[in-house]
Amino acid sequence: MKDIEQIKIVATSTIEKALSVIDSGAVKIALVVDTDNKLLGTLSDGDIRRGLLRKKLLNETIEDIYFKNPTTANKDTSKEDLLRLCLINSIAQVPIVDEDRKAIDLFIIDDGLLKKQHENHVVLMVGGLGTRLRPLTENTPKPMLEVGGKPILETIVKCFVDDGFTNIIQN
Repeated sequence: MKDIEQIKIVATSTIEKALSVIDSGAVKIALVVDTDNKLLGTLSDGDIRRGLLRKKLLNETIEDIYFKNPTTANKDTSKEDLLRLCLINSIAQVPIVDEDRKAIDLFIIDDGLLKKQHENHVVLMVGGLGTRLRPLTENTPKPMLEVGGKPILETIVKCFVDDGFTNIIQN
């Protein structure tokens, strides 16, 4: 979810202003709202590009180029349902509206897919003589024994990385 105040514009905004808002918001979209903050639609750089191809000028308004029927969700929609909405509709953002259709947030699929990063240390204790695993460990250290075609250590490190751990120490 994102603070959306910086990406809200009104329908009478110029194309140039809309481009500036989209660029500074870094979410590839602007939310078009009325004076009561009710969502009227969305505007992407693609909408602007299509308008320019129709000979629209930068000083003209966005009134006839913004998308007036965007897919929206309410604040109680689960992350999984928001992701599903994005996938079903082939969109990267879903405006979140309240019961009065006022724009209150923006779900961005990239944010929904990012995993939380953990900065704490992970210490892997991979020493030992490997006596219980002999004869497998006569020429290969325990952490380098292959299971499923990969060294055990590789599998363990990959699991930690997939869970968002970034500071892994081998001891």
